[in-house]
Amino acid sequence: MFFKNKYCRASRIILTGIIGLTLFSCSPQVNVIRYKFYPPRENNDSVVIYKKSQDIPIDSEQIGRLEATCKPWMEGCDSASIFSFAETKIKKAGGNALLVTKFEKPTFWNSSTLLLNGDVFLVHDFSSPPDTALSFAEKHMYVGFGAGAETGMSLMLPKFSYYNFQNRKSFETYYGIEASAWIIHAFWASLNGLYGVKKNSFTFDTSLGVWWFPKLKNEDCLVLK
Repeated sequence: MFFKNKYCRASRIILTGIIGLTLFSCSPQVNVIRYKFYPPRENNDSVVIYKKSQDIPIDSEQIGRLEATCKPWMEGCDSASIFSFAETKIKKAGGNALLVTKFEKPTFWNSSTLLLNGDVFLVHDFSSPPDTALSFAEKHMYVGFGAGAETGMSLMLPKFSYYNFQNRKSFETYYGIEASAWIIHAFWASLNGLYGVKKNSFTFDTSLGVWWFPKLKNEDCLVLK
């Protein structure tokens, strides 16, 4: 009888663990990594969602980071539900605002996963002015330096390039223009000019360029209640 009861208890523990793991794995995973600790907010408090960092009121502080992911076959794996889950976690961590840094709906290119990442903020005064907006150059221009073996390959497709080489006896100098576009998931394009030095297959160059990406069609922020 002792061994029978012990066997039954072990079976119940194992079964409970299996059910718990199944339920856990079949629901969206939403976590907040806390940098600072504040008491939880009330259930009726609002959470403001921002999509641009320069729109966040200056009287605020980042207190954590949100990471959420789920698969389409999970219950509650849709945009409205994932933001609702995020709201609950943000308020539990003491925050009242979220800056979305990454939001991807399930596609073939991201393994059919819904992703939501963002920075959790505690805004002390929503009436305070927003932080300084980024200039056009800060948004759209870039400077780069590169060194290494010349391969003639690019991870950005399609890409169009033109180079002009000048022989300098022991090495070559060159200047060029490159244009590329990204057409998977979202469209954006870049154009840059570069100047460099080439010795056999080794190159060193510096570039100055500009990129273009579409504006967000939806509003810059929304309020979850």
